[in-house]
Amino acid sequence: MSERTRGHSQLFGAGSEHERIGKILRDAFDAALLERNTASEAFEEVLGEIPSWLPYPDGTQRIRNASSALSVAREKLSVAMMRLREFEELGIIPEDLKRRTAKKENGSSGPKSLCGSR
Repeated sequence: MSERTRGHSQLFGAGSEHERIGKILRDAFDAALLERNTASEAFEEVLGEIPSWLPYPDGTQRIRNASSALSVAREKLSVAMMRLREFEELGIIPEDLKRRTAKKENGSSGPKSLCGSR
């Protein structure tokens, strides 16, 4: 365990919670990386088919769709990378994971409905 990780574990209390959050963020990064690689391969495949024998609007739309999917995948990868880096280097827990941790600590799975209880 590095000094930085050890310091964060002390800040977070239980090392297991720190490890759990790190794993969630690393898994999200790995998934985003895979999605980006898949989208990149699909985009390269579409470009490799140029000139295609598809009618004009269909061929153009395939290029747009592949390009859009690649852009979205790159953005997801960027966000996942930033979240992981901020957690590992600065100890910042993303808001969505803070809420999940707080729910666990309170033993609550969410707001309780008041409907039907009198």
